Amino acid sequence: MSDEPALRTAARSGDLDAMADLGDLLVADYTVAQELGMPPSYRVRIDEGAAWLRRAAESGHLRALLLSAQFAAQRGQTNEEERWLTRAADSDDLQACERLWGFYVRQGRRAEAEACYRRMMPRKAEAGDPSAILQLAQQLAMGGRHDEAERWYDRLSYTPAFDWQQLGRELVEQGRVAEARPWYERAAATGDGHALASLGDFEDRCGDPAAAEERYLQAVRAGAEFATVRLGLLLERGERHEEAERWLRANPLGEADLLAFLERRGRTEDADRERRQQAQLRPLPPSPPEPVRNAPGSELTVAAAVVITAGVVPFLQALLARAAEDTYDGVRGLLRRLVASRGRRRAAQEQSSSLLVIEDPGRSGLKLHIRTDATDEALRALGDLEQIVDKADRPGARVAWDPATRTWRISER
Repeated sequence: MSDEPALRTAARSGDLDAMADLGDLLVADYTVAQELGMPPSYRVRIDEGAAWLRRAAESGHLRALLLSAQFAAQRGQTNEEERWLTRAADSDDLQACERLWGFYVRQGRRAEAEACYRRMMPRKAEAGDPSAILQLAQQLAMGGRHDEAERWYDRLSYTPAFDWQQLGRELVEQGRVAEARPWYERAAATGDGHALASLGDFEDRCGDPAAAEERYLQAVRAGAEFATVRLGLLLERGERHEEAERWLRANPLGEADLLAFLERRGRTEDADRERRQQAQLRPLPPSPPEPVRNAPGSELTVAAAVVITAGVVPFLQALLARAAEDTYDGVRGLLRRLVASRGRRRAAQEQSSSLLVIEDPGRSGLKLHIRTDATDEALRALGDLEQIVDKADRPGARVAWDPATRTWRISER
């Protein structure tokens, strides 16, 4: 349910689900409110939302506990986040245990993370969760319990060759080379080209070039073209230069490696010739698209809108407060910063107009459309907009400035 008045009524009657939903809806404005300087209109809503979440969480409502932890994390309240997550995990809910485990990992509290991990992963793995099986098996292998790890891997419905390679690499990084070998070999036994090449890398690192060469050849036969470069570089180190060059030329994507090989051999003229040939074969870049032209008198075309989920009324009140304290240019600057903070920094800088959409989940998805170059007249009329918003009760209604009538108007699209 996202109907704010209905949620408030249900919450006041003691409905814990409604308390959690209402709290979630109200505190969702926290990020936007921070960017706006936490105006009073937002602070009241956020404080109310936090109170509803806390009330439901104190009653043991699982979703409210997790939402309270999430909100505490947003505010940087680490102790509060841990308190709510611990209470949620005490219910033995797997999602709560995972969240608590992630919290400990981020905090660098390894012993507690491992204890939490041991508590939840076997249950998830026993239930057949592939991700849990992988994590549990890896944990066992890294702990030196390889036989147990193999048994868990065997329970998967697919062959995790990539994961075995990753496990081998992690063991090598810890200096546990002998333990790594069986995992590399197990992955290569599947016939996967990448796994065979990884085993070749392992053999090369172990100082066995003959074994590495054989594995790279197997990888190439299995379709791993990139292994031709690794084979060529291996042969170069073994002074088998003609063979090395043939393998380096065999990979159409190995241009840079071939040029570097020729330069190392002192064959600068050959390298220059290769560059010229490659330049002739390289396709021309596509022509840039034609710029979008706007009809005379039309609004500037905007590539894409930036959508923010927040309460429309408190957002309006915050803009009005900024206009009263600052200038309309200050309001436009604030709108541009909101766009830039959501990954459209370049667009906000290069375009004179970007579209900002404020979508209010508490008002049946009501959307306020406002441009970052809104005119002084449009910004001045924001004072009348709150009454217009109150009339926009149709699902999906949109409120936008109409330059023809020079008013804020409601439409159904």
